[in-house]
Amino acid sequence: MSGRKADLPTVGAQLTILHFGPNQGIYPFFNFDSDTDPYNYRLTFVASLVIWASELGSAFLARVVIWVAYGLDVTNVGLDEFREHVSGQALLLCWDWM
Repeated sequence: MSGRKADLPTVGAQLTILHFGPNQGIYPFFNFDSDTDPYNYRLTFVASLVIWASELGSAFLARVVIWVAYGLDVTNVGLDEFREHVSGQALLLCWDWM
């Protein structure tokens, strides 16, 4: 799982910690306790999961389209590049998380 596919679950975990955790008094915005605001914790968390699932689905669909149209397995091309250029992996991984 690359960094981009782990972003939204990380945001969901941070949201949950800020909502239920011991620092909820410091971050009152994440309490979602306003009666006039239609956005609440559950809506925000579920919406984040839906967006994340759509990103995973679109990445899978793009890989299938490239495989069908060009006969190219994008996943293995990327893995082969990592295997061939081992010395650059750390730099690329650091760049991916930025």
